[in-house]
Amino acid sequence: MNGWIITLLYFSVLSAYAQQADTLRLTDSLFLMNGEILPTKILDTLPETVYCLHPRPTKKHPERKLLMERDRLFSVKYANGTERVFYIYDTMAGNFFTVPEMRNFMHGEQDAARYHNTALEFWLGAGIGFASGALLPNYGGYFYAYLPPFAYSGALLIPFIKVRAPNYKVRGAPHYDVYLVGYERVARKKKIVASLKGAAIGLVAGSLLYFSLPDSFYDKHL
Repeated sequence: MNGWIITLLYFSVLSAYAQQADTLRLTDSLFLMNGEILPTKILDTLPETVYCLHPRPTKKHPERKLLMERDRLFSVKYANGTERVFYIYDTMAGNFFTVPEMRNFMHGEQDAARYHNTALEFWLGAGIGFASGALLPNYGGYFYAYLPPFAYSGALLIPFIKVRAPNYKVRGAPHYDVYLVGYERVARKKKIVASLKGAAIGLVAGSLLYFSLPDSFYDKHL
């Protein structure tokens, strides 16, 4: 029994040491244009790429490297706290936001990714998919079961997004409208993906119900 306890403690200490080693190893941060923040260790900066440790190492390749294209980067923050901004305001290259505007745009993306809840869209999609899969094949063919879920997901493209974030770091500050653009971009994507996932699950469940029931059920009750 004591041997099992010692072995368990050994692996616990080893795991904690490995996590600490990863924390010490990934001391820099990549700030991507899509709002993602990736921990890494910068190895070299090339003319068109940044050479760094991969933020998601594997057991087989714990020291695998990553070449990150510089046009995907907004900035790099080093372990000593200094930041190097790679983003350049250049309308000819399609960069229509200034550096402060782009920073606020990314704040919006990050807040939407962190805080925007899509449970409503998921469950509505699941309900619509279930009803479509269970009922519509009886009224004209299975093809019609796909239409309501896709119509619902398409309706989410209508530009109405309510900001749901506990902290508005740039609210009332200059370029807050740019923050909203970034927030809406990520929030809308999350809503559509959630609705499609829910619709797919609901459609499968409804279809299973449809094929498990005899035709006489629909003739008697619907």
